[in-house]
Amino acid sequence: MDDVDGIARVTVRSWRETYAGVLADHHFDDGALDRRRDQWTRFLTMDPLPGRLVVATVQIRRSRAVRLRGSRCGCSHLRTTSAFGPARALRQRASRRAEEVTVVDGCRVTTPLRTAWDIARRERRADGVVAIDSLARNSGLALDALVDMAFRLRKRPGAALVRAATSRADPRAESPMETRMRLVLTDAGLPAPVSQYELVEAGRVVARFDLAYPDARLAIEYDGTAHDDVLDRRREVRTGALGWLTIRLVSADILQAPEETAASVREVLHRRLLLHERP
Repeated sequence: MDDVDGIARVTVRSWRETYAGVLADHHFDDGALDRRRDQWTRFLTMDPLPGRLVVATVQIRRSRAVRLRGSRCGCSHLRTTSAFGPARALRQRASRRAEEVTVVDGCRVTTPLRTAWDIARRERRADGVVAIDSLARNSGLALDALVDMAFRLRKRPGAALVRAATSRADPRAESPMETRMRLVLTDAGLPAPVSQYELVEAGRVVARFDLAYPDARLAIEYDGTAHDDVLDRRREVRTGALGWLTIRLVSADILQAPEETAASVREVLHRRLLLHERP
């Protein structure tokens, strides 16, 4: 119980950093900390059910990292918060293989592989892809292992969702919004862009783009709340001199108007491909 205040503060801060401008303001107002504190107090005082294990969900923060996070509980139950909805824990019967469970800070948690499976088969496809991308990049999740698991458990509910999410995954994505931006394009039928593309000139990396269509010399960047306009403009002067065009998207473009955004990118991409078409 000593961790309740700290856990509540981390939860509110991470939600504010990740979802400001996306969710309604009441999620981050002065009462948010008290509500989270009460929520965690109720959860941490629940009687654990014997023979059960809490599935470790993921928390995606602006630091662009996904880690398995648990309280220093010193017991066999992990208390977590999920980035995909209200704070909650997924409780499952202990029917897992021994290799699907590990120990973090003295608490039994599911491995990145099992965590990806559990999230992808329950959440919306986009959320599943976000989790898989992040776990693959930051926690050593092997996509081939997840594909094998989806085949081995193909008769389980949600196995098709896991396969669909894995087929769209890209471990090179460095943030949840980069993943969502990529999905907005590919879901609209556009070719998959290259994630974290490095533009090299004279043996030197001039820029690294969130997404890029190298043949069209078209870059697509996500501008979060902490992006630096001055550095962006300086970089675009350099890349523009090399014939590159950069499209900048914000959360509203991705979350509120995905169809319009994809249509605009499609038109620009078509024109750029014609411009740089090789004879």
